[in-house]
Amino acid sequence: MSDRRMYLFVLLLFGVCGCERKLEMVSSREDPADEPNVKIEAEYVAQVQKCLWFEDKVAAYTISFDDARASHYQVAGPLLHQRNICGTFFINTREIKDWSGWQNLADMGHEIGSHTWSHPRMTALTEAQQRAELEHAIFDIRSNLRGAPPVYSFCYPYGLFDDALRRVVQEYHISARGGGGVNRSGLSDEALTMVRGSGVYPPYDMTLFARILAEALSKKGWVNVYFHSVSARDDSNDTTIPLRRFIEHLDDVEKVRGQLWIATQAQVANYIRLHRDAGIKVEEIDQVSIKISLERLPENISDISRLTVKLALPNHWRNHKILWRKGNQKSQEIVNADGDRVYLHIGRDETVFLEAKMNKKR
Repeated sequence: MSDRRMYLFVLLLFGVCGCERKLEMVSSREDPADEPNVKIEAEYVAQVQKCLWFEDKVAAYTISFDDARASHYQVAGPLLHQRNICGTFFINTREIKDWSGWQNLADMGHEIGSHTWSHPRMTALTEAQQRAELEHAIFDIRSNLRGAPPVYSFCYPYGLFDDALRRVVQEYHISARGGGGVNRSGLSDEALTMVRGSGVYPPYDMTLFARILAEALSKKGWVNVYFHSVSARDDSNDTTIPLRRFIEHLDDVEKVRGQLWIATQAQVANYIRLHRDAGIKVEEIDQVSIKISLERLPENISDISRLTVKLALPNHWRNHKILWRKGNQKSQEIVNADGDRVYLHIGRDETVFLEAKMNKKR
């Protein structure tokens, strides 16, 4: 944030990930909604802008895991939970007999994605066989996890895909991880079926991934770093990273956390679609209130992500109490309401109302 300008954050509930930030509000016995309104000046013209990433972060980061290894819920998941990081776990479901570990991950806010039913080379299958793999995995996940969660994300086994397979996968999932590298922000729906990922393999030189994080920040892009297994004993093999190396990567993420939006693959993919396609509707009501909502939403958009928008406040509102409410909820005061802009997180079917109340301390 600029030293010249105090930004206001209106943090609506994120809803999916247990790692959400919460709205900062003033605790007071008095109801600020009862105080006099500050009118909007007649010459005010709303200036609103969609932020490239949630909370106006510089870049997006996803950590993901493949192949339904026990170390995912025994080692990696608890470590991520300690650091308030939610990741995406891609599971092939045929061999899973006990779902309690995966349920624990879901309860922590992690995403459970599909890695097919039996982990075949999908490009070698017929379309009917491909669909059976996808449908069986989705059925298993939704049948065995509480609440039958949608399966938004997919990962190609062995990283193998072609155009025909991508078109089939797109019918079942919002995004699919395939090739390597850093993703740009404005991906098309087609490009979201081949999300780039950076796989962690021997010799487990984590300085490489620190550089990839730096690249994502410089490009204002999205990096998806994926692992297979994490050793609890600090040993390793071709797909198992030593614990100390895994922690080294998490420490590197922590160093730049203030610039990163850390989110699941599904959350980032949905945000990209909202940022790309959604319009922002701003209305002034009775000279005292501003109503903001999204319009022209992309097809089949989920409610797991909210679009961050930046709105310039009316001049007359500055240094007064700024209140927000969502729909018919009770108005809440925003802390540090003395800036000239406000950030709003708006989801599908949500309407946010803003108003200003006289600051008695002025």
